[in-house]
Amino acid sequence: MYPLFSSANAGSVVYSFDPLLIVGPPRSGSSFLVEALFHAGFGGSNEGHLLPLLAQLDALIEGYYAQARVMGLLDIPGNAIARISESSLRGEMVSLFERLQTRSLPHADRWLDKTVNVEAIGALPFLMSMWPAAKALYLMRDGVANVESAMKYFQVDFDVACKNWAFCGEEWDRVKPLLREDSFLVVDHDDLTEAPEPTAKRIAEHIGLDGSQTERLVSFVVDRTVAWKNGRTERVPLHELGWSERRMATFASICGRQMVSQGRSSQAEVDALLAVALPFHSRLTFDAARVLQIDDEGYFRQAGDGWFIVPGRTAAATLVFQDIEIASRNRLIGELLLAHPAAQPVRVEFLVVATDTGRLILAATIELTALNPVEISFDLLGSADRADCIVRVTLGIGARTNDNAWVRVDRLAFVP
Repeated sequence: MYPLFSSANAGSVVYSFDPLLIVGPPRSGSSFLVEALFHAGFGGSNEGHLLPLLAQLDALIEGYYAQARVMGLLDIPGNAIARISESSLRGEMVSLFERLQTRSLPHADRWLDKTVNVEAIGALPFLMSMWPAAKALYLMRDGVANVESAMKYFQVDFDVACKNWAFCGEEWDRVKPLLREDSFLVVDHDDLTEAPEPTAKRIAEHIGLDGSQTERLVSFVVDRTVAWKNGRTERVPLHELGWSERRMATFASICGRQMVSQGRSSQAEVDALLAVALPFHSRLTFDAARVLQIDDEGYFRQAGDGWFIVPGRTAAATLVFQDIEIASRNRLIGELLLAHPAAQPVRVEFLVVATDTGRLILAATIELTALNPVEISFDLLGSADRADCIVRVTLGIGARTNDNAWVRVDRLAFVP
């Protein structure tokens, strides 16, 4: 997974499509709603996964023309790029997608797209500015239930399930303020279970179904969710889930912020879980970072128990964690991933300085290539009660640009 900065405008062209965009984390009821909406008359596919590509291509064209503009290439009449405007090219790309979509669904009056991942959420500002009549459903579910369901259904590792849920929630928090309030509806899985009829009616009203379509949707939702309620049990507090300490630590560190943000746990509950599971860790958190020398504030973004950061074009992106307690801790651990498949090489540097003496007790460098996760574990070259930690992210050897160089830093902490 990697963040997607889609433009909040689609150039100078507005299109007439009015799709329904279903987004959210996996295992949040999306397949069920797709089936219900097919029953109500929508066209589409069980899974989408194409619209994020459309947004990425648009962002690529926008960035390419920006680079050409800086280089003066658009000012030379003899250049082909000067004769074909940016808005025309972006518009033709979208028109191509619309023609292909219409061809693949020739009999659909309205169609839906269900793509439940971070990329689809990040693409919403572009998609909904391009199609002003479009509507979106953001699906959400309790983190514990979601993670356990994803592990069972997809057979994924626990930490992967945690990241899928938390990253989607974080991306939605970033994207929601960029959307018109009347363009989206948040649907909680609990509402589908506890109040299926009013929830289905809210969905029908939001997407503009007529009377017969609404009746079919409501009937389908009410009939099918009976089994959900019968099999439902109340979730116990986090510390009573019976998970191992490792799982408690993973869930609390990755999902804790979103659990609090969504009102599903208190901060005290999350802190108590961390205190039990990670009693001797000094975690370097997103909130504690002071960011220096960064091209754009959006280039530093939360990601579960870590963050994404982009190397600067002309200078390193630098983070400073000041006055961290490291007494009786002698290692710096974490995980690094250059998450974009087409990313340029990136170098990550770590410096740790004892605050009382100014002594350098760690200097380490890691060179990353795309999709090659690296577990770090650096021994400190001395002891101290407190220290400053500096993390620098810069272009790697042989890198030409910082395009797509989203470095993900997870679980960074000082440990015994």
